[in-house]
Amino acid sequence: MSDNHEFRGAAASVGGEILLVLGAIAVTSVAGLVFCWLRLRSKSLIAPIMAHAATNGLALTVAWFAVHHCRGVC
Repeated sequence: MSDNHEFRGAAASVGGEILLVLGAIAVTSVAGLVFCWLRLRSKSLIAPIMAHAATNGLALTVAWFAVHHCRGVC
């Protein structure tokens, strides 16, 4: 990620790095709670596994699109 100018700008200071880490922790915690709720509600492990695979697939698709179609624009 060293060539990502937005990331480098956000993490330029210790405070920026702390905010990035806290944001990642918060997002991961919320995702874990949602997957736990889905597991308890569905009484099955398949539902959260499929939801996790779907969110990972969406993230991969968005990242691929950003790299291949947004050169210098996005």
